[in-house]
Amino acid sequence: MLRIEQWIVVAFYGVAFVAYAVAFRKESTDAFARARWLLRAAVVAHFLHLLHLSLALHRLPVTDVFEAMTLCVWLFAATYVSLEWRVPEKALGVFILPVIVALQMLAALFLDFDRALP
Repeated sequence: MLRIEQWIVVAFYGVAFVAYAVAFRKESTDAFARARWLLRAAVVAHFLHLLHLSLALHRLPVTDVFEAMTLCVWLFAATYVSLEWRVPEKALGVFILPVIVALQMLAALFLDFDRALP
């Protein structure tokens, strides 16, 4: 189930990236509003995934490079959402989200759920 959740989170971020790219191309305030809501949904889904991962592992997911990477991706995305709320520049998402998608995809590919604590 955790593997599926990881890829669902990647899909959420990917859909948000496509929405930001479309909004950037159209320069429409409605499209940017839709993209913002999709990114917020992705951040919430990622938070729920991290919560489930913590409960499944019985520890915080920070003991492995890829566990820490998925946590950092969530922090990065949550920080961007809060900055976007405060700063009126909305087009930055089209440049930040590819990094978020790539890092989350890398974490999803190599995260090992069966590894014991070092």
